[in-house]
Amino acid sequence: MADRLLRCMAARTTRRNGGGYPWTCRGAGCTWCGKTRARRWWVGLRRWATSEGTPASLAVLPWPHRPGELRAAVQRLRRALRDVRDRTARRRPSWCGVAMAGLATGDGVAVVLISHPDVARPEAAAALRKRWPGVEIVEVGALEPS
Repeated sequence: MADRLLRCMAARTTRRNGGGYPWTCRGAGCTWCGKTRARRWWVGLRRWATSEGTPASLAVLPWPHRPGELRAAVQRLRRALRDVRDRTARRRPSWCGVAMAGLATGDGVAVVLISHPDVARPEAAAALRKRWPGVEIVEVGALEPS
């Protein structure tokens, strides 16, 4: 990983002098490539969530984790979101069509897109607030993570 980051840094610094687009490492931890990569993921997730006119919501979850344990925290978050959806789907069959995807940040925040074709936004918010009282849920619109 360190070699990829060094190679990317060298390519970026020589970009001004050379022609054409330089090689990039495409690493999430790279200062130069990480932001672009996250933006592209976000655009793809947004297109997926709102495809075919499906209503979608944006949930911002507080998701604190210890330094160096982001991967484990994301795994716990995925299980927790799946459990909320499955538990609610047992009581309300309309929740079987709910799908979620998102991005986790190093700041202890998870940004989750929720595609809910047969579920109203207040109902989705109520289900998530049972597990995470501090969740913020808004319409997707043109929002992007910074």
